[in-house]
Amino acid sequence: MYLDALQFERNSWTMALISRARSTKMRMIMASLIALISFAMVPTLEMAGVLVLWLVTIQIAYVLEAHKGINLIRSRATHRVADRHHYLVYLFATSLIFSTLLPFLWFSGQSEAVIWATILSVAATYQAITMLHACAPVLWACLTPQIVCIVMLAGGRVIAEYDDSSAVPLLALCIGLLLLAFHYLSSARILAAESRKIFQIRDRLASERRNAQSANAAKSRFLAVVSHELRTPMNAMTGSIELFRRTSLDGEQRELLETMSQGTDVLLSLLNDILDFSKVESGQLDVEAIPVDLHKLLDGMVSMWSPRAADKSLDLRLQIGADVPRGISTDPMRLRQVLFNLISNAVKFTNEGEIVLTASVDRTSEATPFLRLGVTDTGCGMSEETAIRIFQPFQQADRSTARRFGGTGLGLSIGRSLAELMGGDLEVQSMEGAGSTFTLFLPLIEEDVPEESHGQGDISRTAGRTLQILVAEDHPANRRILGALLKPLNCEVIIARNGKEAVELFDIDTFDVILMDMQMPEMDGLEATRLIRTMGDAGAKTPIIALTANASTEDRALCQAAGMDDFISKPIDPRLLHAAVLKAIKQDASETSPRAA
Repeated sequence: MYLDALQFERNSWTMALISRARSTKMRMIMASLIALISFAMVPTLEMAGVLVLWLVTIQIAYVLEAHKGINLIRSRATHRVADRHHYLVYLFATSLIFSTLLPFLWFSGQSEAVIWATILSVAATYQAITMLHACAPVLWACLTPQIVCIVMLAGGRVIAEYDDSSAVPLLALCIGLLLLAFHYLSSARILAAESRKIFQIRDRLASERRNAQSANAAKSRFLAVVSHELRTPMNAMTGSIELFRRTSLDGEQRELLETMSQGTDVLLSLLNDILDFSKVESGQLDVEAIPVDLHKLLDGMVSMWSPRAADKSLDLRLQIGADVPRGISTDPMRLRQVLFNLISNAVKFTNEGEIVLTASVDRTSEATPFLRLGVTDTGCGMSEETAIRIFQPFQQADRSTARRFGGTGLGLSIGRSLAELMGGDLEVQSMEGAGSTFTLFLPLIEEDVPEESHGQGDISRTAGRTLQILVAEDHPANRRILGALLKPLNCEVIIARNGKEAVELFDIDTFDVILMDMQMPEMDGLEATRLIRTMGDAGAKTPIIALTANASTEDRALCQAAGMDDFISKPIDPRLLHAAVLKAIKQDASETSPRAA
C-alpha cells in the first residue's frame, strides 16, 4: 500500500508539472491580452506604466517557473523534497506576481475594472484547480496568493467604505467570493480524490498487464521446451516404426506395429493441437499465401485417409466441380491441417455409409468468389445445440465422446481460427442421426501452379555417384534413425555430434547437403550455420536443412535468418526428408558443385 501511495504521489507531481509546463505559452499570451484589456479599462499613464512592469515581470516568472519544472521532470527528481520545495517557491512567486495586478484594478475607481479584476481572479482560480487538482502541494502554492489577495481586497474595500451605502453590496460580494473560494477548494479535494483513484486503477491495470505478459511469455517458453523435449523422443519412435515397416513381419507383428503407429500419431496430434491453440490465444499463429495445386492436395488427403476408411468399410470419395481451378493461392499446410481434422472426425464418428470430400466455387458474392470445401458423412450427427458449441475450445458432443474416441476438443476450434486467419470461415450443418456436413469457405484467388518434378527422377539422377551428407545431431537415437532413413538416397552419412564438430568437418571436407539440428551442446545449429556461410564459396552454396523439434513460425524465421535453406520439424516424415534433400540437390545442380570445386 505504501508503494502504491508513493507511486501515485510521483505520478501526480509529474502530471501537474507537465500540465503547467505545456500551458506556459498560452499563459504568456493571455497575460498580454489581460494587460491590453486592463489598459482599456483604466486608460491612464500611471496604469500604463504599472501594466508594462507587470507584463515584463510575469513573463519572466512564467519562463523561469517552466524551466524549473521541466528540469525537475527530466532529472526524475519529483520525489526529492528539496527540489519540490524549490519549484513550489517559483510557483508561489509566479502566482503572487499575477495577483499584484488586482489591487490596481480594484482601487482604480472604475466599476468595470472591479468586475474585470473579479473575473480575472475567478478565472485564474478555476484554471489552477482544473489543471493542478491531482497534486495538492502544487495546487495550494498556486491558489494561496490569489485567494488571500482577493479576500484582502474585498475586505479592505468593505472596511474603507463601511459608512457608504455601497458597503452592503461590497460585503455581499466579499461573502460571495469567500463562498466561491470554499467551493473551489471543496471541488479541488473531490477532484484530487477521484484522480487518486484513477491513478491507482491505472497503475493496477498496468501491473496486471505486465504480469499477464510475463505469464504469457513464460507459457510460450514452457510450451517451446515441452515441444522440443517431446518431439525429440517421438522422432526416434516414428523413425523406428517406419524402419520396422521395411522389414519382414508376420501378421501379429504388423498389427502391433500399426498399434504403435496409431499411438504416436495420436500423441503428435495432441501436441500439435495444444501448441496451435496456444498460438491462437496469443495471436502468434501466422498463415502464408503461396501457389498451391488444389486438385493434388485434395487427392493426397483422400489417398491418406482411404486405408483407414476402408478398415471401417466406409466409402471415401472426392468430388471436384468443373469450375474449380487447379491452382489457387493459400496456405497449404494450414489447409491440410483443417481438412485433416475434418476427415479424421468424419472417419471417427461414421460407422457405415460414406464420406464425401467436395470442392466447388461460390460466386454469390460480387466482390470475391469463395472456394467451398465440404466434408459430408453419414455418421451419428449432432443436435443444433451441440453444433453451436462444438467450435468452442475443449468442447465435444458429450462426455462419452472423449471416453469412446479420445481427443482434446481443440481441433474444430483451431480449424475455425485457421479459416478466419485465411480470410474465410468454417461452418457446420448437422442433424442428429443423419450425419454432418462441415464446410470450409476460403477466398478464391487463382494462381498458376509450376510443374513439379517427381522425386524418383531425382533419385535416378544421383544414382551415378554417392552423395555426401553431413548430419549434425546430438541425440544418439536420432542419429541412427537419420542414417537409416537416408539409405535409399544412395548417400554416405557423416555424423557430427554438435555444431562445433559440424564446422570442423566442413572445414576439411565438402558435402552435398547438411542436415543441421538447431539445439545442440557446445554450439547450436544456428551459430554453426552462420560460421559455415562465411567459409568461402563452398560454405555459401552448400544447402543446409534445419532439423528441429521446435516447430513454430518464429523458429522457421530464425533458421532462414541464419542462412538455412529449408526446415523440417520433428518427428521427421521420411517422405518430407527425401523431398527436402532432393530439392536441395536439384537447386544446387545449376551452380558449381562444392565437390567439383
